[in-house]
Amino acid sequence: MSFLNIEDTFQREKHIKEYLATVKRIKNRNLHERAQNFANHEMLEESFEPVVHATAASTEAITKELIPIKDQLEQLAKLAKPKAVRVGIKRPAEEDLEQPEQLEVNQPVKSAKQEQFGPLAQDFLKDYMNEEKRQREIDSSFGFRYANGEWKIGDKRVLLNPDDSMFIDGETYAGTPGLWSLVTRKLPKNYTQDDLDRYKELLHETHVLHQDYDKYSRYPRANRSKKWVKILAPIWREFSEQGIVQDEQTEEDSDGYETATETAPEEEEGHGIKMYLQKNGRCFALDKTTDGAIKFQPRPKLAGVHGNGLYLRHGGDIYHGEGLLLGKSSPFRNIPVLGWLL
Repeated sequence: MSFLNIEDTFQREKHIKEYLATVKRIKNRNLHERAQNFANHEMLEESFEPVVHATAASTEAITKELIPIKDQLEQLAKLAKPKAVRVGIKRPAEEDLEQPEQLEVNQPVKSAKQEQFGPLAQDFLKDYMNEEKRQREIDSSFGFRYANGEWKIGDKRVLLNPDDSMFIDGETYAGTPGLWSLVTRKLPKNYTQDDLDRYKELLHETHVLHQDYDKYSRYPRANRSKKWVKILAPIWREFSEQGIVQDEQTEEDSDGYETATETAPEEEEGHGIKMYLQKNGRCFALDKTTDGAIKFQPRPKLAGVHGNGLYLRHGGDIYHGEGLLLGKSSPFRNIPVLGWLL
């Protein structure tokens, strides 16, 4: 309603004043939020500046120490890695082309070998193939979606293993009922805190909460669903407060850094090793930079890991790296962050 349509002068001026006051409050709130985000960014830069400028010699020593571990883990992975199963597209026979109403478009095939999937995956596939249940129960917005002949979540491809585990971007996520519920259902239930922590890691790694699945976007893919309001919105706020959500400017400020999308071939095949540093409930991914230093990227804390120290992840397994941190021969002894850890 236009202010000009209010005939009572007193009422019109009252509404105008209230409108201007509301606009002013919104501007002040936005300025406060920007100032707070800038302060958080400055705090992170100041805290980890010594780490970012670690010497190339220290990085080389760390790499030499980790190469034998990496080789051993790769050998074990080749022996123990379960065979991943993909679900294909139903291809119509030539005689079916005359009856298009009977074709299932862009739907996964009901495999004749359902035993290749675990019981949780079978339940999901059964409900996904049912149009009514898919609309009512399955989360295709933030969960698994079927696109271009493969399962995806966010910007990552998903492979389903016979033990109900999920293989995503070189990392294995144990197939617990709680995690499956969080990933695939509109109303998740019966999940543990460890399931929720692992789910946060998955959301972070797949960028599924970001608009257009762009990890640099500071805008979430919010909607009005109960899942977003009760579970995903609080996770997004947590990511924002801890600096896990980063914009493109942050990457530009870190000139020379390798981006997370530049994945080595062995990592795409699941043979890569990821390194994390965790203390007091905060976790950081350690990435090597092109100029020989180390950068710390804030990330969700490791599910099921409550201690402080350095951790290595290979596939779905976590290895404690405290043995690498301690001792006179430790390659970490010259890195400033060691004093912060101990």
